[in-house]
Amino acid sequence: MIKVMAKLLFRYIGAMAAVLIVLIILNQWQPETDETPPYVEVYEQGAVPIYFTSYEDIDETISSKIWQKTKERRNLKKFYKINVQKSDLIPLNRYIPDTRPQELNLPQASVVITYHNEWPSILLRTIFSVVDRTPKHLIKEIILVDDASTDPVTYDITKFLRKQTLDVPIVYKTMDSRSGLVRARLEAMKEIKGHVVVFLDSHMEVNRGWLEPLLLEISKDRRILVMGHLDYINSKTLDYNFIKDYRTRYGFDWRLHFFETYFRPSQTIDAVSTSTLPGVVAVGSAFAIDVSYFREIGMYDRGMKIWGGDNIELSIRIWSCGGRVLHAACSKVGHIARNQPYSFLDDRLNVELYNYKRIVEVWFDEYKEYVYDIYPQMKKIHPGDLSSQFAIRKQLFCKPFKWFLHNVWPELFPYKQNVEEWGMVVGRIQDSSPDLCLDNNRHLFPTPARLLVKPCTGDRVSQMMSLTKDEHLRTVLQCIVVAQENYDFVPLLHSCQDNKNISTWEYNVSM
Repeated sequence: MIKVMAKLLFRYIGAMAAVLIVLIILNQWQPETDETPPYVEVYEQGAVPIYFTSYEDIDETISSKIWQKTKERRNLKKFYKINVQKSDLIPLNRYIPDTRPQELNLPQASVVITYHNEWPSILLRTIFSVVDRTPKHLIKEIILVDDASTDPVTYDITKFLRKQTLDVPIVYKTMDSRSGLVRARLEAMKEIKGHVVVFLDSHMEVNRGWLEPLLLEISKDRRILVMGHLDYINSKTLDYNFIKDYRTRYGFDWRLHFFETYFRPSQTIDAVSTSTLPGVVAVGSAFAIDVSYFREIGMYDRGMKIWGGDNIELSIRIWSCGGRVLHAACSKVGHIARNQPYSFLDDRLNVELYNYKRIVEVWFDEYKEYVYDIYPQMKKIHPGDLSSQFAIRKQLFCKPFKWFLHNVWPELFPYKQNVEEWGMVVGRIQDSSPDLCLDNNRHLFPTPARLLVKPCTGDRVSQMMSLTKDEHLRTVLQCIVVAQENYDFVPLLHSCQDNKNISTWEYNVSM
């Protein structure tokens, strides 16, 4: 019996020794010895490992002397309650695993940049800002589409890029003929490999951490278009400018002119500087959208020409068909604002009116008359085949434009509806003097501004007024309120939304 127990004991001891040997080999357990054990560590991708022990004066430090004495080293560990010897053998910039929940992992993006006769250093700075300021695991590729540039200097761009060693794949495409922004971007969509597509203008500089906020919003809701906030790059000095804590959104009037404006107070009352806020219209210079969702809603309207109105059409479609347009405050992108130097292959106004007609015929319903009032010549323009756009609206069960005005852009006033009177407010200083009209000076912001009196021009944008049935005097975008300044009462243009002190007016025909 004793012999049997002894054999079992020796077998157990042998097995334990084998396990200990395996653990030592796998570096799961290390005996304390006087010798410094070798340590192999993976550090952050692309980084040079940095060790505290790599400093030239390490021999003069207390720790290097302590390392020579096992007993003192063990006392050091007891004092700090940490294996400080091993800590000094691990790179200061070591790699650690990403332990965030998998559902928070951000999707990869493909960045699309289209250009036509862009100056090389302007476009290249756009590209290099994306390469340098975007985490490599979040970007699938950059797709460059040359929209049939004719300036020979543009050819140097691809030559230069092909000689560079970049960490991001570059896909090069060239349009056979001048096609415009929409069709060039749609051509890039044939090459997309990322889950998200980001469209950028060719004269941008993305800032640090620009992409993650866009991807985060899309990871929470794929049925959105999300924009970065545009900082300003001066076209003359190339200075990068910004206004601290400034928040902006974009709107449009009955001219379909796109403009910058403020958020309504009710939209920001509970917001902080980093809050994502709802927009109205996307700025075409920098936005992101889920690739599969973009395809589901029909992408861009391929029938549009060169440039103009594409961002308005896409935004109305997204809002009306169940999606949202958002502003991500923490995504900052520098943009060079300039007048387009490009060829439109036709008179620019004709190109824009053609695109506008495609928008209003498909999406504006009975409200298209307000656009035609401003552009009567647009009625004679043939907008091309609209069957695919009407089919999208039907397939996606999109809401009417009236819903968009009430819920997304209530600032835009249909000046003929629910009113007592509408037209120009005309007066004279003397019987022989020319007619004078109330004029909003084309003020676009909801912040207060003085109402002016100018010679009557018949301009519906600046001089159209309506007296509503609730006795408010309105322009296309604002209400007329009376404010006291010292001893005077002054008429001001003011936001109609979130304003409890809107003045009431009467129309007296007998006067």
